[in-house]
Amino acid sequence: YDYEVLLQNSTFCLVPRGRRLGSFRFLEALQAGCVPVLLSNGWALPFAQVIDWNKAVIWADERLLLQVPDMVRSVSATKVLALRQQTQILWDRYFSSIEKIVFTTLE
Repeated sequence: YDYEVLLQNSTFCLVPRGRRLGSFRFLEALQAGCVPVLLSNGWALPFAQVIDWNKAVIWADERLLLQVPDMVRSVSATKVLALRQQTQILWDRYFSSIEKIVFTTLE
């Protein structure tokens, strides 16, 4: 499988927390327009002071992994579309270049 094509053809992308402050899978999901399903309890997302992440991600309790499939199946088509659109907006506005990341950090 081509990983990038797989991501771009996915509606939801499972994003487990990383070993440190984040996960590179998170930015990959945003870039691909895939709705990140965050498997993390207490993960602080980047730029949370400026970005309402609830409009772009789905939070899942990492202790309840087996409930994730049912959780994402219950999301309405309208909400999925809104989440996917928001991931693209956020990627383009805040993460698509080093310059944008720096400007958002300074903001």
